[in-house]
Amino acid sequence: MRFRVISEQFMIKSFLALLQAFVLILIMTTIPLLGQNAKKNNISLGLGRQLLYTRDMAASPMMYSGYQDLFQINYCYSGSTNRHILDVSAGRSLLGASTKNTMTLDYINLSYSYYHFVTSLIDEKLSIFAGLGLNHISSEKQFNIAEGFMNIGSFDEATNLNLSILSELKIASKDKITLGIHSPLMAYILRPDYSLFPRDNISKYEDAPIRYYFGEGKFASVSNFSGLNLWLSYDKTLFQSIALRVNYNLMYYKIKKPTQTGLVANSLNLNFVYLF
Repeated sequence: MRFRVISEQFMIKSFLALLQAFVLILIMTTIPLLGQNAKKNNISLGLGRQLLYTRDMAASPMMYSGYQDLFQINYCYSGSTNRHILDVSAGRSLLGASTKNTMTLDYINLSYSYYHFVTSLIDEKLSIFAGLGLNHISSEKQFNIAEGFMNIGSFDEATNLNLSILSELKIASKDKITLGIHSPLMAYILRPDYSLFPRDNISKYEDAPIRYYFGEGKFASVSNFSGLNLWLSYDKTLFQSIALRVNYNLMYYKIKKPTQTGLVANSLNLNFVYLF
């Protein structure tokens, strides 16, 4: 129980801290640009649905799957030669297995990516960008193994540096299709086995969950943390400052040590976009 409380406190506080950083960066980036006529900025709010498959060998060898409602906030700055993208998505779901076992999953994904222009094709309608990104995944799991058994808690906390590629295809004066992909180069990971043995480590961080992350996590290379994030979106401008975005996202990651875990998520979002 103490482990679950510590993990939940860290998850909530890390989400709030990163969301505050997201808002601060957004304000600092956009205030100097509000007086400009060119609409280089957009912010979107959206709701979606994603299908999840996950397995965590620290708690259960079974595969769990199910649908999850997803909330998303996205900000993008489009310069003449660069792109800045901030994204926050979160959801909660109840997943099932092939038996009566269930798992409650709380999921948060935060990312920042910078892209620089590389080349253009198809009469400059298709633009290619490349860059780096920083991504944080927080996945809190509560397993309900069977009636009469103790529930088991587990989680993933992974902050990773990504190599990213972005392509934009203009299909009208203000409409576009965007395809993006990024894959991790290295990561900093917190998994249960890093903190549960010895159990005395848990009590040290009750009053400071953020120290729990930095005190017990480990750096990992691509041999231990592998993943892929791919998204495809279509932006349709409805009015001068309003657009509609349909976004499909495929995300996959796998952590091998100290015990293997992984997640595959297919999501579809509908976002309302404000251009400024």
